[in-house]
Amino acid sequence: MKILYVSQYFPPEMGAPAGRAAELARHWQQAGHQVTVLTGFPNHPTGVLAPEYRSHFHRLVMQEQVSGVRVVRTWLLPLPNRKAHERMLNYSSFCVSSALTGLGLCRPDLVIASSPQLLVGLSGWWLARWKRVPLILEVRDLWPESLAAVGMGNHDSMLYRSIRKLASCGSGNACFQRLLDAALTCTFGEDFHS
Repeated sequence: MKILYVSQYFPPEMGAPAGRAAELARHWQQAGHQVTVLTGFPNHPTGVLAPEYRSHFHRLVMQEQVSGVRVVRTWLLPLPNRKAHERMLNYSSFCVSSALTGLGLCRPDLVIASSPQLLVGLSGWWLARWKRVPLILEVRDLWPESLAAVGMGNHDSMLYRSIRKLASCGSGNACFQRLLDAALTCTFGEDFHS
């Protein structure tokens, strides 16, 4: 099976999202699947591009092989993980860039989009629909609740309300739940989003 795995974070970035993306991609590749990871240029959490990627950044897209997995790195605004507006610009730039870069990739059999960062779900949805393949969203954080938990706004902030509206599509039901073919969560027995 050809899998397109969309994740903003991938090694050499540090942290659970990057490590999980690398482990899953390697596991699927070892199980005989053809895996392409669509990710950003490494810059998390400082906003500083990893030195070995700086010379490739101006080309907007870079491809490499990591443990037998094809990794396609796409442009984003490398901003530090300090302020809400910087984080949202970083997230938004990856959403748009990955959606556009993904259009030029070969048609997979399946798109898997991985949060954290809800906007990865939007680019995954766009690519899955454009290529007419199923979409699975890995839900690793509750959005927008996780933003409030890390101090990026409270329940009354414009950022929180905007992401809440995106997650629910204004209907009270989880928007992505209606658009997905499947969702993976970290817990058992919970609704996708309430």
